[in-house]
Amino acid sequence: MNNAQFEQNLNQYVDILIKEKGLDKLPEEKQENMRERVKEVIVDAFNTEILRSLPDDKLQEFNQALDEDKSLDEIGEIVKSAGVDIDAILKKVLDVTRDTFLGLNIDLNAKKEEA
Repeated sequence: MNNAQFEQNLNQYVDILIKEKGLDKLPEEKQENMRERVKEVIVDAFNTEILRSLPDDKLQEFNQALDEDKSLDEIGEIVKSAGVDIDAILKKVLDVTRDTFLGLNIDLNAKKEEA
């Protein structure tokens, strides 16, 4: 899966979560903010789980690939060669994020307090 496909799939997943939560009636700007926050949580959690799963020798190779801005496919190959089950990790992260997000008590009328 290339970067564009991953981004498209992630956007679709987050849109489904927003609809399930009933937030699709919010103004588009608020939906977009929510979309970006949820995507950030998913990507951060996924990356954290991948890093936890990598053996030390592959961790160095992984970090170097990130520094060199390698494609998702190239980074994925490093992870796969380490024997890490990417699909299982992604499923776990998506399930936990979904359960957490849908369980949140979100006040749709709350206004941001200015600092």
